[in-house]
Amino acid sequence: MNDYLILGSNGLLGSSVSPILSQHHDSVILHTRLGSGNLNADLRSTLEVDNLFANSSPKIILNLAALADVDMCEDPNLAYLGNVKPLENIVNSIKRISPSSFLINISTDHVYDNVGVSLEKDIHILNYYAFSKYSGELVVNQIKGCSLRTNFFGKSKIKEKLSFTDWLFQKLMDGDNINVFKDVYFNPLSMNTLAKYINKISYHKPQGVFNLGSRLGLSKAEFANIFAEELKIPTSKIKSVNLNQVEHIKTIRPKDMRMDVGKVESLLQDKMPILVDEIKLSVEEYYSDL
Repeated sequence: MNDYLILGSNGLLGSSVSPILSQHHDSVILHTRLGSGNLNADLRSTLEVDNLFANSSPKIILNLAALADVDMCEDPNLAYLGNVKPLENIVNSIKRISPSSFLINISTDHVYDNVGVSLEKDIHILNYYAFSKYSGELVVNQIKGCSLRTNFFGKSKIKEKLSFTDWLFQKLMDGDNINVFKDVYFNPLSMNTLAKYINKISYHKPQGVFNLGSRLGLSKAEFANIFAEELKIPTSKIKSVNLNQVEHIKTIRPKDMRMDVGKVESLLQDKMPILVDEIKLSVEEYYSDL
């Protein structure tokens, strides 16, 4: 059997995770819908997913494929086709063709909107993106697998897709005014760190749902100011605003996505990194572009 099959390997997260996992495993198969992967398949097609598993026989399947555009997901059909139907096909194919495979599914912190850190049970769904990702988790629960609720940042390896820090860096370098939310809180990980923890989790093969984030979360405004200060770029163009002050936000979004990471820390017997330290690590990726 191949060690790893990475679904959606050419996306924002996949392009960072795939090289790191390839360093730790002898056989990593990269899937893309079209183009440059080792294997191509439309995950919405039952037949194509069956063929994908028949041709790969993976020990571990990492699903990074998703429709992450919150506004697009307000069309329930698009949300279903992007975030639920692929997992239905993946799970059914595992049952039929590769029952010994273990599935790791990347979910989202958007399923939370509470005051302070949320445990895995503290679901509070505000939009169809969060609903579709939560629905995908329920599908994964049918087999041996886990869903990792997370958020991430860092330097993108593909020009077409920008992370939060890519957007911040571009704005800072262009000298543009930047509105960032002082009332939206999160505790993401850098993509490089996230990849390392995904690799660790793959050895444990835990069942269920796990929050996977940093400790001591920040508001997005605090994050932006720390990021700029670490780059030694003036913060005068950064304006802290409330979410309801920005007119172009179409879809209701959570304000507090901070996650309690105690469950994953117990699993791994390891403390998750502090968010400020993760920002400092990520800043190093941008030095060459200054």
